Amino acid sequence: MIRTLYIATLFWLLPAPLVAQTTKPHTKPVDTYGRAEALYKQFVSIVLPKKGDKKMSSAPFKQKRALGKQAKTLYKQIFLTHSKQQRGVFALCRMAQIDEQVALLYKRWPTPSEAQLRKKIASLFAKNLKKRGIPPQMIPHILQTEQIKQSIDKVYNKVKGSFQKIDKQSQLQYSLYMEKSRENRRSCLDLLTQHNIPKNKQPAFLTPLPLLDPPSSQPSSTSRPTSQPTQ
Repeated sequence: MIRTLYIATLFWLLPAPLVAQTTKPHTKPVDTYGRAEALYKQFVSIVLPKKGDKKMSSAPFKQKRALGKQAKTLYKQIFLTHSKQQRGVFALCRMAQIDEQVALLYKRWPTPSEAQLRKKIASLFAKNLKKRGIPPQMIPHILQTEQIKQSIDKVYNKVKGSFQKIDKQSQLQYSLYMEKSRENRRSCLDLLTQHNIPKNKQPAFLTPLPLLDPPSSQPSSTSRPTSQPTQ
């Protein structure tokens, strides 16, 4: 019921370009609302998992899902509390910051070291031996046998390849989201100027809007989002 009301509210708030063109025949209206809404829908479709998704249990995915839900709440607040002219601009600006936060999520999950992986694999072998009824005092000696060492090596090589693939994908996702963030940030600053929106009329989350990175610079891995999504 709530979802139906929310969709109905958004539909009611959609801009009416025909009315805008009637009142200002020589001015083509900038549909910032529609542009921001499209960006938001794209963001949610990427971040929020589908039912039964295996990734739903992973820690990074849980964080992304929570971030997506917070973004959805924020977006709804923006569209219900600001004028039609402002809401698309503010939503676009907020999207720039959300994209940066998603990019940083990918940076926070580096590939484990070889020692960490081997320790984890050995602990799984030990747990399996314990389930089979092997006395706990014998397990360390069994783990040192040549046969078990070879099995650990085999599992390690397989897992290492998977982690390398995930790390490569994470780097790609980080670059894509940072590029989206920079593009949305440029549009945001352009629209703030275009609509002559003074700083005292801008929402609090825009106050220290990060400066644009120079075109030649690379995104820094130590950078942090300027504001966290509110609950």
